[in-house]
Amino acid sequence: MSIHRLNQSENGLVRLRYQQTLLAGFLLVALSLMGEGLLTASEPLLGSEDVSTKVTVSKRSVQVAEPFHAEIRVTAPAGAKVAFPELNRVWGPFDVLEHQDQFDVPAVDGSGLRSWSRSLTLETISTGDLELPSIEIQVRTGASNEALVIRTTAQKMQVISVLENQPDPLQFRDIKGVVNLEIPEPVSYAWAWWLAGGLGGTLMLGLAALVLAKKRQWSSPRQWAQTEIQQLRESEPFSQRDIGFCIDRMDQILRSFIEWEFAMPAANWTPREILSALEQQLHNSENNASQSLAMWFERAEQARFAGAISRFGDLEQSTSDLQRLVENLESDHLSNNATAASSSAEGEL
Repeated sequence: MSIHRLNQSENGLVRLRYQQTLLAGFLLVALSLMGEGLLTASEPLLGSEDVSTKVTVSKRSVQVAEPFHAEIRVTAPAGAKVAFPELNRVWGPFDVLEHQDQFDVPAVDGSGLRSWSRSLTLETISTGDLELPSIEIQVRTGASNEALVIRTTAQKMQVISVLENQPDPLQFRDIKGVVNLEIPEPVSYAWAWWLAGGLGGTLMLGLAALVLAKKRQWSSPRQWAQTEIQQLRESEPFSQRDIGFCIDRMDQILRSFIEWEFAMPAANWTPREILSALEQQLHNSENNASQSLAMWFERAEQARFAGAISRFGDLEQSTSDLQRLVENLESDHLSNNATAASSSAEGEL
């Protein structure tokens, strides 16, 4: 009987110790979980109100290919981790010339916050109202593995072409014709100057005689101009549609005709000077060929200096217009001379 009781007593003790062991293990696990929870709770997560971002640009209006600076700045508490997006060579329509990063810089106001910034130098060859697009930045705070994603504000930019606010290229100032400039020669021996002067004078007299002899082949400047226009029509540049050459040649013919017909140095004068002189000579004429001449000069200048050669695309029509202009100028000149002579005769009577 005593042995049986002893066994029962030992079995009860074993069960008691087993239960105590289980209880101790359970308490240990519970305390461990509670401790972890308390430790986690001691490091609170920060919300979006604790993190801010700002984008600043040095200029809001730039010209094409003009560099300017932009800065992306993130402010967060100490211990935060900020990850900027991977830097490409472009940011929207802008090219990134260079960049510089400054991370985890303490604030100077003693607030305990820190800043992460990225400074960039940008430029673009596009024009108009452009935009620096917004970007996403990841910020991790506290012990959480979850990242807070913040977006920057898009920045409006105006890119101006270098041709804007410039004078109209089709509105020309008064342009002179071709002017032959003398090339100065270095001073040498006196006898060389005298020899050159004598030879030059002889040559000029010969050329003048040749020009005079050639002009005598025609009875009037109009006939000479018509002959030159016909030769232009039969030339190779005219048949090959070389509009630039034909415009220059027609302008030379017109200026030479005016110089011969009205006795003025039209080859070296601007269109405005020519028109002003003709207005004084043709003030008694009934027809107004000066307006047609002004329109011709405007067409020629736009074609020669602004590339508007389409206004002379029909060379046949252009040469016909030039021939008719020459005839009208001669007619006005003759009519003006006749009117002036009649007025003078009436005054003498």
